[in-house]
Amino acid sequence: MQWGWQAHWLAVEDTRTEEGFLLFGREDLEIFHSVSTHGSLDQAVVANTHRRSVFPSAARAEIEAAASDLFRAGLLRPAPGQ
Repeated sequence: MQWGWQAHWLAVEDTRTEEGFLLFGREDLEIFHSVSTHGSLDQAVVANTHRRSVFPSAARAEIEAAASDLFRAGLLRPAPGQ
């Protein structure tokens, strides 16, 4: 694995493949932290609300959209039994 910073994104590359870099924004990192630490998206919504100074409903919509993208890319999946 190789990682770096591109603009305001965390860039991660699997050097075993030739697919190029995956780019992760703040929302993605907040999601990974929230899910791995707390088991839900709730803390990512709180972090996004405070960071962007938006209403919680807007923050939740952004986090859920980003989580959906991560799920479709195979980078996030539901916990067993969920």
